Amino acid sequence: MKTNLLLLVFATIALCVYGYPASPAPPVISETFSTRYRTVCTKSGEFFNNEIGEIHSDIAAKKYLEKVASDQVHMPPKYLWLLQLYNINQTYIIQWQGLDPKPNAPCNNESSNGVMNPVWAWTRNTTYNNTMKEDNHLIDVFTTINDQGTEFAIGVAQDKPNIPYFKSQRISVFNCVFYYYSFDPTPPPASVFTVFSECS
Repeated sequence: MKTNLLLLVFATIALCVYGYPASPAPPVISETFSTRYRTVCTKSGEFFNNEIGEIHSDIAAKKYLEKVASDQVHMPPKYLWLLQLYNINQTYIIQWQGLDPKPNAPCNNESSNGVMNPVWAWTRNTTYNNTMKEDNHLIDVFTTINDQGTEFAIGVAQDKPNIPYFKSQRISVFNCVFYYYSFDPTPPPASVFTVFSECS
């Protein structure tokens, strides 16, 4: 009995002296990367949109490419190709809808201000929320809410604390979860950012 009491006293003293275990720090994710992702969006818990996409970003070269295929309920697939060359203040956009995954719409060319905003800066202002287990990985989840009331969450595996495992955005009854895979935090090849032939 006395032994158990002593152990409890020592444990209490240790917590007072050393404090509780520190929460994990928010992830710092590279702004230069290549990734493929899958998105599932729901409204009031009911599925309404699914996306498959890829992103290539090089913040030093000031170049960004995203290609997305979106599948909505009772509608043909939608496609978006977006190439932003901030180094020359140009943006190229192709959007189309239908069963053909090859572009069949005109290319829109717009001027930009040359400022490339970071994709992941918001994650540094998140707060540790919880740890979950998924696919045999322990995922630390961090959350924040912006001024517009949108709740953002970022999940990172404990063995890869600066690689996104998933991201979610929730506002009112709408919720979208982005699952990332093959995330490579190194500069993409320059050829990735070649202007679409449809825009030549």
